[in-house]
Amino acid sequence: MIAERFSRVRAIQLLGILLLGSTAAQAQIANFVDDFDGPVLDSGWLVIEPTNHVGFTGTGFYEMQGSTTPPNSATLQRSPGATNEDFTADVTFELGGTTGESVDYKFRFLATSFMEIVANPQTDNIRVFSGELGQNFGDVAGVGLGDGTVLNLRLSYDASEGTVKIGYSVGSDPLTLLGSATGLNNFQVSNIDLNVTRISGIGFFTPVMLLDRFEIQDQVVPITFAAFEDPFDGPALDPSWDLIQSQPGDHVGFGGGLYEVQKTTTSGEAGLSRDFGGQADFFSSVEFQMQDFIGSDSRVEFRNPAPGGGITAVLDSTGNVRVVSEELGTTVADLSGFSYTDGETLEFSVSTDSVNGLTEVGLIRNGGTPLLLASLNGLTQFTPTNNMTVVIKSGTGNGNSPRLLFDHYFLDEGFVGIDLTPFVEEFTGPALDSSWFTSDSGTGSLVGFNDKGQYEISTDTNVTAGVSRFIGFAGNSTFTLTARLNDFLGTDTDLRLALTGGDALTVILRSDDTLGVISDEFGSVYNSAGLGLSDGDLVTLQLTIETEFGDWEVGLGINGAPEFLASDFGYSDLNPTQTEIEVVRGSGGGAARGGGGSGTQPSVLLDQTTVSEGFSLIPQPAEAFSDDFDSAPLDGNWNTTGLSHLGHTNSMYYAMRVDTNAQVEMNRFLAPNGFPGVPVGSFSVNADVRFDDLVGAGDPGGGTDFKLKIEFTGGVMEIVFNSFRTIRFFTSNNGQAWFQDTFTEFTDGDTVNFSIVYDASGPSVTMSVGLNGGDTIFRETRSNLVGVTPELFKISGFRFNFDNPGLQPTFLIDNLEINPGLAGVEPGPLTLTPAHSGLFELIWDLGVLQTAPDITGPWSDVTGCTSPYLHNPTEELEFFRAEN
Repeated sequence: MIAERFSRVRAIQLLGILLLGSTAAQAQIANFVDDFDGPVLDSGWLVIEPTNHVGFTGTGFYEMQGSTTPPNSATLQRSPGATNEDFTADVTFELGGTTGESVDYKFRFLATSFMEIVANPQTDNIRVFSGELGQNFGDVAGVGLGDGTVLNLRLSYDASEGTVKIGYSVGSDPLTLLGSATGLNNFQVSNIDLNVTRISGIGFFTPVMLLDRFEIQDQVVPITFAAFEDPFDGPALDPSWDLIQSQPGDHVGFGGGLYEVQKTTTSGEAGLSRDFGGQADFFSSVEFQMQDFIGSDSRVEFRNPAPGGGITAVLDSTGNVRVVSEELGTTVADLSGFSYTDGETLEFSVSTDSVNGLTEVGLIRNGGTPLLLASLNGLTQFTPTNNMTVVIKSGTGNGNSPRLLFDHYFLDEGFVGIDLTPFVEEFTGPALDSSWFTSDSGTGSLVGFNDKGQYEISTDTNVTAGVSRFIGFAGNSTFTLTARLNDFLGTDTDLRLALTGGDALTVILRSDDTLGVISDEFGSVYNSAGLGLSDGDLVTLQLTIETEFGDWEVGLGINGAPEFLASDFGYSDLNPTQTEIEVVRGSGGGAARGGGGSGTQPSVLLDQTTVSEGFSLIPQPAEAFSDDFDSAPLDGNWNTTGLSHLGHTNSMYYAMRVDTNAQVEMNRFLAPNGFPGVPVGSFSVNADVRFDDLVGAGDPGGGTDFKLKIEFTGGVMEIVFNSFRTIRFFTSNNGQAWFQDTFTEFTDGDTVNFSIVYDASGPSVTMSVGLNGGDTIFRETRSNLVGVTPELFKISGFRFNFDNPGLQPTFLIDNLEINPGLAGVEPGPLTLTPAHSGLFELIWDLGVLQTAPDITGPWSDVTGCTSPYLHNPTEELEFFRAEN
């Protein structure tokens, strides 16, 4: 799976398109109005097919004909005066001679990629075609086109956004949005056409286009979409609503800012319907409550009917939610277990991007986070022009008559996407957010919040307890849970992070020190060996999913950031709708609360849970390595370059000598199998290197730099030791050496002890140096190293001066260890000094700051703090420590 991870990462890194271009305006848009009153055409017009131009009628029209003999069309054309500026073009004309004829009335825009608005009385529709998109992006039927129809058309172009909006209306009606398209790069209009074309017919009538008015403006003029909002405050319904009822008593009326519909019989349906016209981008939603509903064998439906198949969001009286697409002929979302209860407020929404054929269905529960129920692509027939919200009673059920209470309705122009709303739950209390649901098959397992920002779950035997929340169809997303395990091991207990809905995935951290992943589709898909858990550990589980190819990855951190454990792909329905955290205890191990068994009572303290958008690759552990370099051959993962590699000497060292001003180096990848771009988690590097002929008797000694370096995309972190006895710590993120001092204690023949510790949870790096196995002499930490993905570890030297040619600087590598994680890494000193206003400042290098009322404990994390940390002391005795 490493190869798949690498391929995906590199594809993401290499995918990029740079669009450069500049187009100078040729001229300004020429504002122009023509009422076609005559007696002559404005000189800016070009007459095409002049035999079919009747001309001015004397009644305020200019007449063109679609002749029954070739040529069958007539065109009036003019230039807007510019090709790449904002403009709005309007035309009003009357249709005539349409009986028995198939005729197109066209408003055309000639450009690098042309566009046309076409009205056809025979099919009674108006459509918009874009040559750049290669498709219609607006099409409305049932307009009522015929002889005497006055049609108003508008095209509005925003050059900065490349956005075109089309509006239409009949007679004196306000304009309605017909279609919109964004990102048009080739819509630089050179000419605008008014055209009538006879396609076919019986030949007895000559179709005519009676031009009444034309205007072009050098600005973006809005198109009035029939936007509408109804808070249902009464006292009467807006006249645009149509009543749906099977009997007069179905509509109860207004009360308390709600409009009530009740269904007492099993025949028919009751509710409200409203036409909104147009077939373009839109967003519509209905907010409602249900009473006497659960168990009544009923359902409420928010319908968006369309000629080719509509979309309906359904709430069943079982408490479940589903979404049905008639065009696809299937249920596209099914939230079984949604557990709606009477009186809750729900809001269904439907939004459509008509150009791209994208429709999203959303849900808001009790005013909370918008949830994505369905995201549907390629719905070419989904062109709704009205909304219906109805309640239907299918059977007797519990005998209740369900009441549908309308709270709010909203309709507006434009597509409103429903993205996953990231959330972070810190469990600080005093109560769970209303979006959480709790479950407890025992009694009192949900102990609740403590004063450390944790939520405790402690279960008796044969008990399952936990919390869950709906997230909607989240798409690519990452789920993280951090929890502390107290008295956990050996208690026959599981901590489970589950994603349910579609193909459910469950990550199980077991009290036998193992971890497993279970899929509804494939069963048990991963089981770990021993993890090295200890009671009291702070564990972090991370599960990240990519829905298109059904990929998932699982990571685990023990007292640190999560690192990669397992991955797989090809899960056909990996699109969860709910996240669940459960503690499940079996019948063995530990004791029940209040005694009655041997062992201890397990306790899981939920510390934090997050959901974020996007498939986030989980860091792989660095490849563990240990070598005392006592004997050849060199480990095969090393790459060697430059002069001179002396190799293993005296069965004690691996030696490199700097003979010339070229570099000598040995390097190895930190990522498993050497794939760059795969994130690496926390790790530590310890190297013991003896130096001969480095400093000599005077400056600049051997004129040489020695470097212990870790490279990552876009930068390095390194320790530099040179022949001036200078020690320097450097990370390119900081842009300069952030520590530099003179190693006065060093003499040729000494062994320098180097250490680099990378804490991915910070992220931070701690560098330190000691001498001949003694105490650390230099130690510094830098945090907030954003964007670091360590890849390559290097040991190198470079000779920059030959003032002392008799010296031959030699590096003798005595010992090297690379260890994944932070286990065994000393946190370093913790200092506490008085600050200001009675506060104390605590500074530490690594690990988590913990506090206790006594030196023997119990210890608990100080949540939400980083070094340096300002502490306001209490009157009680307090102890602090930094713990990995």
